[in-house]
Amino acid sequence: MSDEQRTPLWDDNPSVIDLLGFDAVVAPVVDAIASEDLDPLTIGLHARWGGGKSTILQLVGAQLAADESVVVVETNPWEYDDHDDVKGTLIAEVLDALGERFKNDAGLTQKIGGLLKRISWSRVGKVVAKGVLTQSLDLQGLAEALTPKPRSSPETMAGFKGAFAELIESLPDTERVVVLVDDLDRCMPAATVATLEAIKLFLAVPGMAFVIAADQDMVRDAIAMHLGGSQESSRFAQRYLDKIVQLPVSLPFLPVHEATAYLGLLLSRPSMDEAGYAALVAHANERRLAGK
Repeated sequence: MSDEQRTPLWDDNPSVIDLLGFDAVVAPVVDAIASEDLDPLTIGLHARWGGGKSTILQLVGAQLAADESVVVVETNPWEYDDHDDVKGTLIAEVLDALGERFKNDAGLTQKIGGLLKRISWSRVGKVVAKGVLTQSLDLQGLAEALTPKPRSSPETMAGFKGAFAELIESLPDTERVVVLVDDLDRCMPAATVATLEAIKLFLAVPGMAFVIAADQDMVRDAIAMHLGGSQESSRFAQRYLDKIVQLPVSLPFLPVHEATAYLGLLLSRPSMDEAGYAALVAHANERRLAGK
């Protein structure tokens, strides 16, 4: 079959080129993150599957990464290996990213290591508790894991948020740590709730911002299912989500003329060089901004 006879196909991965005028959404999201009056901040990017959430998340991340005063952490709870401790995995990913960024600062490395130890002890408790449920008893481990510990102890999560806030405040030349959370609406209900709890209970301190890309209806239903799926749990799920997400951003539906332009740009790509294609995309954006 010749190249002329082949049907062009495209993957469904997030685009690295803005073909849909998403800059109209990216710009206010970046501005909100930079606002000193919104601190800490959680932004929700809401759209159905295939609505462009992941693409916008990548565009936001690329723009923020150009600012040296911002630390960007990209995470996807749907891809976590440890589904028994989604909460701990998310927190550890944030700490690992900070550890990599400030690896040459011995003082910060020590602080980050201390917080990671708290996560490790938390996981020990989960493993021991799971062993009890499966009748594989470790009485000494169980006693140690369940013995109440003071908030200052490195073996408890009780004082984690305060210690984490101190860490973020001490980061040199850093205005914001931004966590980009993708595919939350693909997670099972327990993982969805654990992710939101990690953000609200442990990571939401001054200097932190979160951008969560998800279908709001799917996330709300996952919370309700986690709580039992009753009518009361559905109402609570909506209030719970509203409490966590301060700035919801709903992506607009694609009108027919925008869809037509998008298909035209896709079909034009194989026959053009990079410079010509960039000029065509810029032309399409100019017409969009002019309302044509």
